[in-house]
Order: sequence, then structure tokens, then C-alpha cells
Amino acid sequence: MTAPSRRAALTALAGFPALAIPAVAATVAPSPDAEILALRAEFVRLHDLYLPLNEAAWEEAEAFRDKVEEAGWEAARAWSKATGRNGRNDELDQMGVKLSRLVERMLDLRPTTPAGIAAVAATLREDNLAHYWNKPARNRDYDVELVTRFIDGLIGATVGGAA
Repeated sequence: MTAPSRRAALTALAGFPALAIPAVAATVAPSPDAEILALRAEFVRLHDLYLPLNEAAWEEAEAFRDKVEEAGWEAARAWSKATGRNGRNDELDQMGVKLSRLVERMLDLRPTTPAGIAAVAATLREDNLAHYWNKPARNRDYDVELVTRFIDGLIGATVGGAA
């Protein structure tokens, strides 16, 4: 059979309804927790920007304390203002407010899927409850150790444990 004949035969077969391949749905039904997962992605993006700024702010705070000891409070404030170091704190405050609003919105949506629950749990672990993980598990208060184990279990219960 020649190439044009094959093409004609395949075209004819494809026209039969019984042989037609069903079209794949163009859209997949969204997850009930799609908004939570989108908020989680935005939280991660902002949090990744926040961490290095916060680290730099701590270093600047140490420099400010050193300046206070060296030259006094007023001189340290003038130095801080002249170097623009206060701007970083304002930026951190604004980012902190955004991060908190994302967490509150995620909680308000009340996740219903394992992925949504894990996303909220991971967000709480990284933000509002992060201080619970500051100590090794064996050195935590019993109630804190229970909460951290429970949250870690929620996060790990999803496929691959990633949120």
C-alpha cells in the first residue's frame, strides 16, 4: 500500500464513531482546596524572600546595638537613619502582615483534602508555630512535643509528604 493509500485508509477509519478515540477533557476538575494550594505557593514565595531579609535585619540589629554602646542611643538612631537600615524593618513588617493574612485565609477556607490539610499544617509549622521546633524533640515540653509530632504527621500523610 502506498503512503497516500495508507493515509486515506487511516482517515476513513478515524471517521467511524466506534473507532474514534474519546477526547481527553480539556480541563481537570479543580481541587476543592485549589485556593489553599495557591495561597501556600504564595506563602512559600514570600517566605523565601522574607528569610534572608530577616537574617540581615538581625545582623543590622547587632550593629545597631554596637553603635549604641559605642556612641549612645541618639547617635545610633542617626546612624541607622542615615544608612537606611530602618527601611528593611518596614519591609519586613509589611511582608509579615502579608504572610499572616495568607495563613489566616488558608485557615478560613478550612481544607478538606489531604493536600490542603498538609499545606495548612506546613504553613503553620513554618510561620506561626515555628518556635515549637526550636529545640530537639527530646528537649521539648510534652505538650509541644505532641503538637509537633501531630503536625509533622499531617504533613507526612500526603503523597510524598510534600506540601
